[in-house]
Amino acid sequence: MRCNFKIVCFILGFLWWSRVHLAAQPFTITAEVDHNKITLSESVRYTVKVSGTRQGLPTPQLPNFPGFVVLQYLPTSTQIYQTMGTFEISLVSGAVLKPTAVGKFTIPPASVVYEGKIYKSNS
Repeated sequence: MRCNFKIVCFILGFLWWSRVHLAAQPFTITAEVDHNKITLSESVRYTVKVSGTRQGLPTPQLPNFPGFVVLQYLPTSTQIYQTMGTFEISLVSGAVLKPTAVGKFTIPPASVVYEGKIYKSNS
């Protein structure tokens, strides 16, 4: 009987721990471009993706694009995936960019505000 009590306590403790620690940031934010090298006459597609398992994901805020002119802002789309009984929701936004000069440019990170905190993507 004591062994069963310890097992139940362990399971309840683990469930509480996972809920507290995994709920701290219930989403990921990533940014990417479709080409790393382009010419002045080409454009690059920049996308930001916020993914999580809850509804109400924060909307990504696009950064400034130094060294680029924005040809088109892409509308934010929602994607829903179901895998092995779990759902993943993604908000995807972005822009089509054209370089204004020859050189190496780094796009700053995109960001989201969640519960008063600012979270940033990779740059």
